[in-house]
Amino acid sequence: SEMCIRDRGGDGASAIVAAAHVCCHALLQLSAERAAGGRTAGAGAAGATSAGNGALACAYGGARAPSGCLTATATTASSSANSPLSACVSYHAPVHRCLAGLIEIGAKRWHLPLERLLAPLLRTGVAGVTGAAGAGVGASATLLARAALAPPLRVLHVCSQTRAGLWARHGQEAAGQAALYRSCYFDNFLDRDVLLLQAGALVAGGDAFVSALLNVWGLAPLFDRTPSGGGSGGGGGGGAASAAAAGQAPPPQARPSPLRAALTRSEALLAEDALRLLVSIASEREACGIDERARVRRALVHRLYLGDAPFSILAETISRRVTEHEAFGSVLRDVAIFIPPDSATATGRYRLRPHAWAEYDPYYDHYSHADAQRATERYRAHARAHAHARGGAPPLPPLLPRQL
Repeated sequence: SEMCIRDRGGDGASAIVAAAHVCCHALLQLSAERAAGGRTAGAGAAGATSAGNGALACAYGGARAPSGCLTATATTASSSANSPLSACVSYHAPVHRCLAGLIEIGAKRWHLPLERLLAPLLRTGVAGVTGAAGAGVGASATLLARAALAPPLRVLHVCSQTRAGLWARHGQEAAGQAALYRSCYFDNFLDRDVLLLQAGALVAGGDAFVSALLNVWGLAPLFDRTPSGGGSGGGGGGGAASAAAAGQAPPPQARPSPLRAALTRSEALLAEDALRLLVSIASEREACGIDERARVRRALVHRLYLGDAPFSILAETISRRVTEHEAFGSVLRDVAIFIPPDSATATGRYRLRPHAWAEYDPYYDHYSHADAQRATERYRAHARAHAHARGGAPPLPPLLPRQL
């Protein structure tokens, strides 16, 4: 982006828009190639599923997807050319994250609207398509979901599958990749994916985004409210009409199928992670919404929620962007107390100050599931101790980040 600004004589806004449009056109080309690959593989995938082997029709990272995964059955992944679930997925998405970085720069420095930055993804032949109600919005939302939203959603879906144990047969490599993707040390991966999803949800609309999320994560059947067995055409409707004319209740197969009460463990974990992602999309302000000093403070306090740590551990487990920031030392002194070593072999460590516990965010994106549980337990222990000292009941963790 800085090169584009220099080439355009310092006109930063137009340079950012031009670079964002280049990324959008590249995403459209990638989406077209992926859709063409999905059409080619459709027949083989349908045959594999009809044979009843229970394995997924799509492959991730060149390896066959785990059996029982909810991402794609042949009817959702490969029978439609518009499906975002074809071919493979990778944790590396440089074009998508470049576009997210341009959105961040354009919004922070020049307050550029999303419709201008994402214009190539919103062109459907109808003028004035901006995500509001009107003609052509559905087509633009579908195009945006396929080109920009589906890849980061697939990456987050693989992380959720890994936590659900669906990649256990692939050894520790799958778990290690998911842990690195979510760790604070590689924050430009997850933070920019979330920012791109937020931008896409704002432009495409809530219905289109939730639909894309459910389709990519394979959770749409769990919320299916269509008739369970009425059939197509006039057969099911005729039976319901004749029953109504006779004053009887409609046949059971014509009634909407309720949400299944009993979910498998993997379905429950995937649904839980999908709901947490929706909360994160609605509330996260890490990449665009807070200044750099606030980002440094947020990273430090959430690392110290997990326990006291010496400076060397803080530097190893927090992004270099945070540790090399000029405000790192002053922020650390503001949020933490240095505990000197109590012996010649011990190491001094930093402990979170009492006032910093009020900044706890239970939906912090860079927490693993185990980290989130540990931070919540420590928060509750701290709250119980202070409530006991005051003679009151301990407060519960906040439902949403306090910055909202």
